[in-house]
Amino acid sequence: MLLTKAFLKVLTLPHISSQTGKSFEEAIKEVLGSIGKLGEVHVPSKGRVVRQQELIDAKSWIYVPQPNGTQQAPDLMLYLMGHSVVPVEIKRSNNGKIMWNSGIPSIDTVYIYNGCSNSHKFNDDGISTGEKWSGTTFILGGDIIQVDEISALRDLKVSLNKLKRQYNEASNSRWILMHIRPMFSEQNGRGARWLENPNRYYHESRVLAYIRKLEERGVPV
Repeated sequence: MLLTKAFLKVLTLPHISSQTGKSFEEAIKEVLGSIGKLGEVHVPSKGRVVRQQELIDAKSWIYVPQPNGTQQAPDLMLYLMGHSVVPVEIKRSNNGKIMWNSGIPSIDTVYIYNGCSNSHKFNDDGISTGEKWSGTTFILGGDIIQVDEISALRDLKVSLNKLKRQYNEASNSRWILMHIRPMFSEQNGRGARWLENPNRYYHESRVLAYIRKLEERGVPV
């Protein structure tokens, strides 16, 4: 169970700040590369399909960084037997929350989050321990967002683009509007702060169960 072992090791990664000189993505790659035959395959040209003969071992898990280029999701694609299986997005912040920018969470993606929160942990008696929430967790996209929410956010993006087009078509000015870029963020609350989410360990167990199921079957489901 190479990949399950790798994901368990990912959970032990401490908060990695920008001052460390090493990115969280590099730390993830180090974990993947340190587990058995998990190896990295580079895709130099944007959108190029990874052929099975290019994989290090067709029966092992292989990860491909930025398979669709640097500006498109996912950050990593995990392959088994030549098939793309698990898209992975890597997120980090210093306020305990994921900033989605103009992107929208995807149902079938695994999100690995590293960060810290200003909130303190409490013991069973409700007394602050003085320790802040920090470290690494992961969540299935389907546990972050629902299908109807995705539809609503996509409709919003379409409406904003329509507004930009209408302004530019109607404007008599030499100034035009180039971009209306939405910046998506979950509302405040412990549910949106994934390190201190009350159901954090349940969400992590769902990711591990999903990965384990793929490995037990030996083929994509």
